Amino acid sequence: GRPHVEAMAMGLPVIATNWSGPTEYLNEANGYPVAVHDLVPIPDGPFAGHLWADPSVRDLRTHMRRVAHHPREAREKGLQGRRDMVEKYTPQALSAQVLLLLEELTAQPPLPPSLSAAAHGEEAPSSSSSARPRRKQ
Repeated sequence: GRPHVEAMAMGLPVIATNWSGPTEYLNEANGYPVAVHDLVPIPDGPFAGHLWADPSVRDLRTHMRRVAHHPREAREKGLQGRRDMVEKYTPQALSAQVLLLLEELTAQPPLPPSLSAAAHGEEAPSSSSSARPRRKQ
């Protein structure tokens, strides 16, 4: 994903598989997402069990020809990609998003002790006013 993001930040048109990370930032307005023909399981290595996208060669060919034959459109998509990167993914933009999330989290009321304790695998503290005597068996 990093080469895609760097190219977009430079205003270059990007052709990339429409799978995994690129789906977060690449779209029809700012680039050329390549359709996925199939998902192939990775049999071994550190990513064993994950899926690898098998891109549509036909779609890739179509996008490459489109960029070659329509340079003005490719340039516009590249510039839109740059605008999107600057608007959404600069350190300043990401910092603002993190601050907003932190403000939302701190604005929420704290969990009641019973839920807070349960979330940490502990027994909820009992208060004398709500504690019920246990029945003898």
